[in-house]
Amino acid sequence: MLQLVWILTLLFSDITDARITDLNCTEKIGNEDRYSERAVKCENRYLESSCIFMYTNAVRQGDNADRNNPATRQVDYDLVRMATNTCPKTCGYCCKTPEFSCENKANPRINCSLVTNEQCRSELWRPILIEDCPNVCGLCTASGCNDIAPDCHADRNICNRADMRAFVEVYMNSLQYFVTSRKKAL
Repeated sequence: MLQLVWILTLLFSDITDARITDLNCTEKIGNEDRYSERAVKCENRYLESSCIFMYTNAVRQGDNADRNNPATRQVDYDLVRMATNTCPKTCGYCCKTPEFSCENKANPRINCSLVTNEQCRSELWRPILIEDCPNVCGLCTASGCNDIAPDCHADRNICNRADMRAFVEVYMNSLQYFVTSRKKAL
């Protein structure tokens, strides 16, 4: 009987361990990591039913259950990228999408941490939020300065290469904006 209890304990030990392995889009609440509002503050690119079929369960704000298979315990960055590009809400990766991948203004007119969901949806607030707090509302691409090629922000030095200028102008709008802004500042 004792052996049976020991075997069952081993089998279910991963299920009872609610520790989040991949801390993207989480926040500390007390001593625990939990999924933040920004983990699920976007829409999936596929139907919810398709995302659940592919990823088996959905992340919920405030939850601390590990994403999908807790037995793996290792983060596969290719799978994270795929989940972010297909089912970011289901997988809790909204904060990694292009819509949330920018910085808020250094000295905003309003306190970005106090912006509500209602403000994010309001057409009256939209111009201010696009300029001051785009990261909070998922408005990073709303300025019209979004990239067609993925991971453009990874190498800003590409802007200085004459042989890459045509590519930057067509596919990397945020870098083109970065270069134009930098030239205007000089």
